[in-house]
Amino acid sequence: MAKKAESILPYDLGKCVICGAPYPEMHHAVHGCRRNNADADKLIVPLCHYHHMALHNESSQKIAKMFKQIAEKAWISNTIKERSMSESEAIAAWIKRYGKNYL
Repeated sequence: MAKKAESILPYDLGKCVICGAPYPEMHHAVHGCRRNNADADKLIVPLCHYHHMALHNESSQKIAKMFKQIAEKAWISNTIKERSMSESEAIAAWIKRYGKNYL
């Protein structure tokens, strides 16, 4: 049985966040070598197949960066609450975990 997708991001996982199409694919807001971290941290964005494929093209890098920024803000907010960190400590933890600050 497939694992149910979960996300800390403020999206309805049952539809594409761009067009509202049902049965979306789950896009990791941060991918590449950091994909496992994004999966563990629930940084998932629901996208229809068309928008998911478009997001991985060079022409959609502004949208990809926007999703990374939303993911970073949500992760930092959760980290501050869950680990009682200051904002600067949480930002440093994000950079250590994801290699870059997208904000």
